[in-house]
Amino acid sequence: MRANKPSFVVVGLALFSMFFGSGNLIFPLMIGRDAGASYAISAFGFVLTAVIVPAFGILAIAFAEGSYERIFEKTFPRKISLALIFIVLLSFIPFGAGPRCVVLSHASLKTFMPMPSLWIFSVLFLAVVGFLVNDKSHLLDVLGKILTPLLLISIAVMVISGFLYGEIDPPTASNLDLFIYSLFEGYNTQDLLSSLFFSSSLIMLLKTSYTNRRSLIVTVLKGSVVGIILLAGLYILLIAASSLHSDVLIGHSGIDLVSILARHTLGPHLGLVASIAVALACLTTAVALIMAFSQFLATHVLTGRYQKFALPVSLISVYFTALLEFDGIMAIISPMMKVIYPIILIVVFRYLLDLWLNYRHNIGSHLTRKNH
Repeated sequence: MRANKPSFVVVGLALFSMFFGSGNLIFPLMIGRDAGASYAISAFGFVLTAVIVPAFGILAIAFAEGSYERIFEKTFPRKISLALIFIVLLSFIPFGAGPRCVVLSHASLKTFMPMPSLWIFSVLFLAVVGFLVNDKSHLLDVLGKILTPLLLISIAVMVISGFLYGEIDPPTASNLDLFIYSLFEGYNTQDLLSSLFFSSSLIMLLKTSYTNRRSLIVTVLKGSVVGIILLAGLYILLIAASSLHSDVLIGHSGIDLVSILARHTLGPHLGLVASIAVALACLTTAVALIMAFSQFLATHVLTGRYQKFALPVSLISVYFTALLEFDGIMAIISPMMKVIYPIILIVVFRYLLDLWLNYRHNIGSHLTRKNH
């Protein structure tokens, strides 16, 4: 057992760093680019689906004490639940977000410095991820006290520079169209998946420090408030900063927006700060992804004496998919997520509804006994 329990602030910073992947940098910049003077309404729509909806996932997994199996089993029989979880994790991690983190990190860094080929970079990147995941006793401290502050500082430099000059352009569409567009882009972050599986991994780590169920749940919920406030605040700032420089961002693809904004606001030399921000966002998210997938493999697939292979299998599967590069990865993940994500929405809200109905029933029963 850990001598010192991690505070809810450290838990919140760790949650934030797990959530804030490379896509979470790209989507707000895309929205701000198109919103112009209507950035506030766009930011509101994006926060609704990219922050508030995932918050329900954290709420569900906290009351399930980290067991996403328990959440799925409220809707499906156990065997179907496990099969569905495996399919979700397979499409989300080794065939989706995991290799995307590797590829985007490589693409961002090579913009400002010489980099090895993708296959060599992938080996080095995943070796660091594997080391961090394997060192579970220090993982929370590394995420919450080292990597997250570095990530926040890097992004802050880019955002503050974005506010120093620039001017608001007219929006590219009506407020209603921009609001609907931002809702869908928030949905496309697919952070409800992150809220389930990343928070589950975090809770499993916390269980070595918190033996009391109530203390565990309260710490996770308080930490999630810290993470959610950071996430929402940063999204709003990124959207606003992007809206000030929409003239130089219009016409460029999402994957290039970070480096273009950094070059425009910081110059070619300090633009490296933005690349570091992307790389750190990719690294922290990759740690969470690999940890979630390897935990599932160790618990349900590679059990017993084969548990030691769970982490290597997770890393190797991400490595080979990363070699497909960005377009190949997106060609796999996009159609799969169109089917899987709505199912996750149903599963989470079904579980929360069941919790609420049980709570009301228990309150009603208590009042009835009290009256008699």
